[in-house]
Amino acid sequence: MKKSVSIILILSLVLSLLAACTPQEPEPVVPEPEPEPEPVYVYQDGTYEAQFTIPAQDGNMESLTVQIVNDVIEIKSYSYKSEPASSEADTAQSAVSSDASSDQDSQPQETQAEFTHSITKAFEEADKDITKLKPIEGQEEHTYRFIRMMSDILENAKTGNTQPISFSTRYADGDYLACMPDFNPQGWRAYVKLSVANDEFVSIEYNAVSEKDETQLITLDAELNAEGVAAAPATYYPAIVDSFKNAGYSLDGIVTPTGGAPATKAFKKLMGPLFASMMSGGEKDIIVNQYVDGEYRAQFKDFDENGWKEYIVIQVEDGAVTIKQFDAFHQEDENRFKSQDADLETKMTEKTGTNPKQYTKDLIDSWGKADGDVTKVDNITGATVSSNSFKLLLGELLATAATAGDTDSILEVERVQVEAPSSSSSSSSADASTSSLAQ
Repeated sequence: MKKSVSIILILSLVLSLLAACTPQEPEPVVPEPEPEPEPVYVYQDGTYEAQFTIPAQDGNMESLTVQIVNDVIEIKSYSYKSEPASSEADTAQSAVSSDASSDQDSQPQETQAEFTHSITKAFEEADKDITKLKPIEGQEEHTYRFIRMMSDILENAKTGNTQPISFSTRYADGDYLACMPDFNPQGWRAYVKLSVANDEFVSIEYNAVSEKDETQLITLDAELNAEGVAAAPATYYPAIVDSFKNAGYSLDGIVTPTGGAPATKAFKKLMGPLFASMMSGGEKDIIVNQYVDGEYRAQFKDFDENGWKEYIVIQVEDGAVTIKQFDAFHQEDENRFKSQDADLETKMTEKTGTNPKQYTKDLIDSWGKADGDVTKVDNITGATVSSNSFKLLLGELLATAATAGDTDSILEVERVQVEAPSSSSSSSSADASTSSLAQ
């Protein structure tokens, strides 16, 4: 018995020694979780204020208070206040008329509240990005002033400077330049260069450079300004600037000089974004959009042989052109549209493989791929006449009304008769069939 116990003890000792000699697997090391990176903020937390001490054209001055916490921008208050009476006489006159107009006084306050709400709502919808904020119709100046206040507030917030900001001028000081996006068909590119300081226009230069030699100015061109020329650029370009000054720097008050109608339109087109930039404290070098924002319509002057008159409606926004409508209405009933004519759709689809609804969609799709070049719009097989009408109406609209910003009138366009080439090909047959169906 003792011998058995001894053997067991010896075996236990041997096993213990063997276990001690066997390499042990290290315990797995669980890595420590990496700490969350510290957030990097653009702005310092704080409350920031800005206000205008000079009224806008409607007599109101704005103030803006913004609170920023962890880069979250919150408008705490944004309001207008009327310009205080400038003299005792003004105060007396105000007192005399206060009782008679007490009911009217509440209306401006309500209107101001609506406008401030519209601007703050637009700011929210622009994801609080002032570069995306569009001017509110009827409140363009106040929108630009809001942008100027918010821009300076955010600039101060980068360093945590909570000192209140005060604006005592309508325009931000500086040298500004606005240029047309391209040379016109005559080979000239117009520009306006100006300097402003303390709300005063220090200098204004309006001219155009040559496509052949950009050091050549239109007012110095020997041929255009030759002796005996009735309407020379050297005369009407300076006249436009003088008229602008005499009108109190109002674009509406400019008198168009003889021969200077296109140049006057170009000047107004250049000055529009310049005013916006000066009021908002924005970019000082501007390339204006080729087209003026707005909705435009063009149509043919007369009905075709089948009683249809084609028209097109476009929307321009930030230089981008969207086709809203392309259709035709009938001379017997202006509420009868080609795209809604079921009988025409059936017959045309059978003969040509397309119809007004389909080729209109195809033309709009083609325009979307044409990089803004009407000549790159593809003709739709079976709808050649309508394709040409689309391009003619669109091209004329872009070249005239949309360039000048004339949204008030309908552009009437002359038809261009194009004879179909004589051919026995299937495409010619399709064109002829389409024509007979009054495409």
